[in-house]
Amino acid sequence: MTGVSNVDSFNDEVIVAYTDYGELILRGKGLTIEQLNVETGELSVRGQIASAAYTDAPAGKGVFSKIFR
Repeated sequence: MTGVSNVDSFNDEVIVAYTDYGELILRGKGLTIEQLNVETGELSVRGQIASAAYTDAPAGKGVFSKIFR
């Protein structure tokens, strides 16, 4: 994924990352971070991802703000 500015916490079931669109929580099994480059904003994760959810989005940066202008 791209647009990642930081990874707050991670284990083999949950990864919490900060992105351009807010805090992203990945849940699954056997999750590992293969690569993280905060300079380019790239994060590569390996494992079985069961869900991905944003908890908050900065004002004007949400997916719907681009659709509904």
